[in-house]
Amino acid sequence: MNILMEKDEVFLPERRVQPQPCKTTRRYIMRLIGYPAMLRVRFLDDRFYPRKDVPYRLILVDAEGAELPDREGTTDGDGFLIEPIPPTALRGEIWLGKGEDGESWPVEFGYVRPEHESEGVKSRLANLGYSFDPDDADQYSEALRAFQYDCELPVTGVADDATTTKLTQWHLS
Repeated sequence: MNILMEKDEVFLPERRVQPQPCKTTRRYIMRLIGYPAMLRVRFLDDRFYPRKDVPYRLILVDAEGAELPDREGTTDGDGFLIEPIPPTALRGEIWLGKGEDGESWPVEFGYVRPEHESEGVKSRLANLGYSFDPDDADQYSEALRAFQYDCELPVTGVADDATTTKLTQWHLS
């Protein structure tokens, strides 16, 4: 759970507007809770150990296609990259490592494919920690079986309506 795999998609909900009635002759202090959103990505090696103290560069692009200032740092002791994301960020790229050994991880904000599409089911399963090669039908079916077993659904390995409904509930989107 909470592990991004290749081809995963991250969903950030749309902004909520909350009008606040105020009198014009008074002074108010208003604080926006939850701004900015935080991007939390954990990087693990092939044995699932945290990739700690690895340098990264985060490149963000806003809705108009303009690049926002790059962010640089290192993953923490648990392999997490934690950075604030402005509400205008639409997509980006994480460069993990330096030089020839670096890896590129594209990220998109505010979108996840519908749960009844194959890619939507695959990304939700992977986001919930059911790892599999997305191009391997047998591994995908096995991941579905594991999810169905964990949810006490009929174990078929097929993404039927009950499975996609439960998958959407567990994924929270």
